[in-house]
Amino acid sequence: MDTLTLTYKLIPEEKGFSVVCMDWDCAYTQGKTIEECRKNAIEVTELLLESFLNNELSKDQLPKITRRLASPHTFQLSFDIASGTYIDLHRIPAKIKFKRISNLASFL
Repeated sequence: MDTLTLTYKLIPEEKGFSVVCMDWDCAYTQGKTIEECRKNAIEVTELLLESFLNNELSKDQLPKITRRLASPHTFQLSFDIASGTYIDLHRIPAKIKFKRISNLASFL
């Protein structure tokens, strides 16, 4: 299974948070709680991956993956590239191995 792991940054706002994907410029959202932000980030990223799989994105709209260190205001989410869906890594048996790709364009 080829996976794409993206890093998101939470930005505190007056009434909740903004979320920006640090690896994919066009992936951003907001929410009142951190959990709502996480769900919204999954949704927007799945929509972008669907557009990618349907060849609706140009090369300059693809994510630019950079290895990042964790910080208190960031979180990471992983997605199955073939289906474009979120993977909850905590629910996957340890015996399943993942191949992480660092550049989505190499998957083409």
